[in-house]
Amino acid sequence: YEGLDRARALVPDIVVSDLVMPGLDGRELLSELRKCPETSTIPVLMLTGSDGEENEILLIEAGANDFVSKA
Repeated sequence: YEGLDRARALVPDIVVSDLVMPGLDGRELLSELRKCPETSTIPVLMLTGSDGEENEILLIEAGANDFVSKA
Protein backbone atom coordinates (compact mmCIF):
# COMPACT_ATOMS: atom_id res chain seq x y z
CA TYR A 1 0.00 0.00 0.00
CA GLU A 2 3.09 2.18 -0.16
CA GLY A 3 2.04 3.71 -3.49
CA LEU A 4 -1.31 4.80 -2.07
CA ASP A 5 0.32 6.26 1.04
CA ARG A 6 2.84 8.17 -1.07
CA ALA A 7 0.15 9.52 -3.40
CA ARG A 8 -1.85 10.75 -0.43
CA ALA A 9 1.20 12.36 1.17
CA LEU A 10 2.79 13.89 -1.94
CA VAL A 11 -0.27 14.49 -4.19
CA PRO A 12 1.72 14.00 -7.42
CA ASP A 13 0.87 15.51 -10.82
CA ILE A 14 0.19 12.02 -12.23
CA VAL A 15 0.11 8.41 -11.05
CA VAL A 16 1.33 5.59 -13.29
CA SER A 17 0.22 2.21 -12.00
CA ASP A 18 0.40 -1.36 -13.14
CA LEU A 19 -2.84 -3.29 -13.02
CA VAL A 20 -1.28 -6.37 -11.40
CA MET A 21 0.55 -5.60 -8.17
CA PRO A 22 0.99 -7.45 -4.89
CA GLY A 23 -1.27 -6.45 -2.01
CA LEU A 24 -3.32 -3.68 -3.60
CA ASP A 25 -3.95 -4.15 -7.32
CA GLY A 26 -4.28 -1.29 -9.78
CA ARG A 27 -8.09 -1.23 -9.71
CA GLU A 28 -8.10 -1.05 -5.91
CA LEU A 29 -5.47 1.68 -5.96
CA LEU A 30 -7.53 3.62 -8.47
CA SER A 31 -10.66 3.22 -6.36
CA GLU A 32 -8.88 4.44 -3.22
CA LEU A 33 -7.40 7.43 -5.05
CA ARG A 34 -10.82 8.43 -6.37
CA LYS A 35 -12.42 8.20 -2.89
CA CYS A 36 -10.05 10.70 -1.28
CA PRO A 37 -10.75 14.40 -2.02
CA GLU A 38 -7.02 15.24 -2.08
CA THR A 39 -6.22 12.58 -4.69
CA SER A 40 -9.50 12.30 -6.59
CA THR A 41 -8.42 14.56 -9.44
CA ILE A 42 -4.90 13.18 -9.97
CA PRO A 43 -4.65 11.76 -13.52
CA VAL A 44 -4.02 8.00 -13.43
CA LEU A 45 -2.37 6.08 -16.26
CA MET A 46 -2.86 2.32 -15.98
CA LEU A 47 -0.41 -0.19 -17.44
CA THR A 48 -1.36 -3.78 -18.11
CA GLY A 49 -0.09 -6.86 -19.87
CA SER A 50 -3.50 -7.62 -21.38
CA ASP A 51 -4.54 -5.24 -24.13
CA GLY A 52 -8.18 -6.24 -24.53
CA GLU A 53 -10.79 -3.56 -25.16
CA GLU A 54 -12.91 -4.95 -22.31
CA ASN A 55 -10.07 -4.36 -19.85
CA GLU A 56 -9.61 -0.81 -21.11
CA ILE A 57 -13.32 -0.04 -20.73
CA LEU A 58 -13.37 -1.40 -17.16
CA LEU A 59 -10.38 0.73 -16.17
CA ILE A 60 -11.74 3.91 -17.76
CA GLU A 61 -15.11 3.34 -16.08
CA ALA A 62 -13.28 2.85 -12.77
CA GLY A 63 -11.74 6.30 -13.12
CA ALA A 64 -8.46 5.81 -15.00
CA ASN A 65 -7.58 8.64 -17.35
CA ASP A 66 -5.86 6.38 -19.84
CA PHE A 67 -4.74 2.82 -20.39
CA VAL A 68 -1.51 1.54 -21.95
CA SER A 69 -0.78 -2.05 -22.87
CA LYS A 70 2.72 -3.32 -22.08
CA ALA A 71 2.41 -5.77 -24.98
